Formats: sequence, C-alpha cells, structure tokens
Amino acid sequence: MVTLRQGDQLVPSSVVTAQILMFITMVLWGSTGNTQKLAKTRFEYYNWGYLTSQLVAAIIFAATFGMMGSGEKVTDNIMHAQTSAIVLALVAGVIFAVGDFLIVAAIGIGGIAVAFSVGMGVATVTGTILGYIVDPVDSVPLLAAGLVVLVAAIFFESRANSKASGKKQSHLKRALIIAVIGGLLLGCQFPIADIPMQGAHPLNAYSVLLLISIGAFVANFPVNYYFMRKPLGDEPPIRMDGYWHAPLRVHAWSWLGGLMYNSGFLFSLLAAPLAGAAAAWAFGNGSPLIGILWGLFLWKEFKGVVGAGKFLAAMFACYTVGLVLIGLSSGI
Repeated sequence: MVTLRQGDQLVPSSVVTAQILMFITMVLWGSTGNTQKLAKTRFEYYNWGYLTSQLVAAIIFAATFGMMGSGEKVTDNIMHAQTSAIVLALVAGVIFAVGDFLIVAAIGIGGIAVAFSVGMGVATVTGTILGYIVDPVDSVPLLAAGLVVLVAAIFFESRANSKASGKKQSHLKRALIIAVIGGLLLGCQFPIADIPMQGAHPLNAYSVLLLISIGAFVANFPVNYYFMRKPLGDEPPIRMDGYWHAPLRVHAWSWLGGLMYNSGFLFSLLAAPLAGAAAAWAFGNGSPLIGILWGLFLWKEFKGVVGAGKFLAAMFACYTVGLVLIGLSSGI
C-alpha cells in the first residue's frame, strides 16, 4: 500500500504498490482525452483550464502529502536542491506544455483513437529509450523486444487510419503528423524529470511535479496565445475573451482533465524509484489502450470505416504485449 516511511513523504512501500499506481496512471491518462471531448470547445480554450488545474493540483499535493513525514519537506527539498536539478524540472515542464499542446490539438483535429494513440505511442517509445539511458533496466533484450512490439502497434494504428476516406482522411493525416511531433517532445519529458530525482540532493516526486507544473503553466502563455492567433486546424483565430465567456462545462471539464493528468503523473513519479523510469513511463503511457476503448466504443470514431477493426485489434494486442515485456525487463 501507499504508506508513510520514516523520513519520507507518502510513498509506495512495495513493488506491488508501484504496479497499482502505474495502472491507475494508465487509466487516468487514457481518460483525460474524454474531458476535452466533453468540454465541447476549441482545444486552445481547453488548455488554459487544463494547465491551470495541473498547477493547482501540484500545489495541493506538495502542501499536503509533500509536507508529511519527519523528513525533508517540499519547501526544504527545493531549497537544498542543486540549481541544475530545478532548471531541469522546469525545462521538463516547458517540454510538456508544447508536446501536450500538440497532442491535444491533434485530438481536436483527428479524434482520440488516432491522435491520442499515435501521439502517446511515440511518446512511450521515445520516453522508454531515454528512460533506459537515465535509469538502465535489468534486461535489455526484453526492453528492446517490447519497444519493437510498440512500434508495431503504431504501424497497425496507421493502417487503421488508412481505412478512413474523404475529408476525414485528410484530417487524420494532419492529426497524425502533429501527434508524432507532440509525442517526440512528450517522450523527452519524463526522462528529463527523472534526472533531478537522482544524485546527492535529489528532488522528491512532489517537488518535481510542482516545478514541472510551474514550467508548463508559464510556457503555456506564449505557446497557447500564438496558436490562438495561428490555429493548427481549419478553425479561424480566436481571442482570449472567448475563454472568459465560455460555458461552465468548458472550465469544469478542462479543470477535471488537468487534475486527472497530474494525479496520474504524481503516481508515475512515485512508482519510478521502485519500478524504474523506463517501466514507469511505459506503463503510464499504456494509456492509448484506454484511449482506444473510449474512442471506439464511446465516441464511435471509426464507425462505418470498413476494415479498420482488425488493425485496431492488432494494435491493442501489440500494446499489451509490449507493455508486459517492458515490465519484465525491469523485473516487475
């Protein structure tokens, strides 16, 4: 279970607990795309509430669980950390803001089943490779095999995408390109965030989450403002006053999405010391499995697309096998 250890914050006390936290992360991250759909607004407006909520959640986590125990509190932990560690955590936040913005934009253009699955698939492969460099696993062959299977999952997703036709096909292609770029950036975030958690004066999970959320919140201002003026999709430019006059559902769902994402991110950071950075990131990014199910069965995104089902089934199977292999590579 998640318990208080002497001299530490609320942290997992066993590998089994770490596995449970990683599974919860997968479900939470895989379900955040639904909040964007339910907000029924432009993703640029959604992102304001989404990242603001992440910062608020990180502050609450740091001020509560991060201040528990007899050990170093979050405030002292950040004060005693090396400047390079703090900068790396802030940079990870900036990278997240840009990468996640692109994936959210891709979801708005192409839907959850395509954009979320491919974007997070690329992020999983990228993050797992970099995570291994930062924190090597027990079995390189199993890790490599898992990555190969994950790449196959992305291939099957692209084949399912090719079964779409007409205007929808052009939208999916654009969403695919944006999602891949976002995934590459997002895949760099977790390994960079893991570096400050190592060394002589490491940051703890609560401190890292807080710093990443600050970096992402600040970076969102120039990034989001720019794309509000020059949208990635076919929509016209929008103004900030539209966000303040948006219906309550826009604010409610975007804030819920941010809370869900940062809750999952905290669980992943807490699990990393026991499971390894590569495994914690890979399992958290098994979220496309959840995203696929939502996209297919709740939102009917491939309804009427002949021949896509077998490729999506193969993608689902490959993701499952790939995550199992990566988990075994870390001895979990």
